[in-house]
Amino acid sequence: MNDHSGDWQEYQKYVLNELQRHNTLLERMNDKLSKVDAEIATLKVKSGLWGMLGAAVPLAIAMSFKIFSL
Repeated sequence: MNDHSGDWQEYQKYVLNELQRHNTLLERMNDKLSKVDAEIATLKVKSGLWGMLGAAVPLAIAMSFKIFSL
């Protein structure tokens, strides 16, 4: 039975190392995902501003026609 205890200890070290490696990978992925979330939020704000500007141009044109046609 002692013959297998050395194998188990090596396997235990291997499993712990793999868990630590996976934890590191998950932390990196989480960091990258947080950055992507921030970039998406920025793009949403920018698209909203461009949409507002896009809607303001035809409105300004229509209002100028109405004002100057009187």
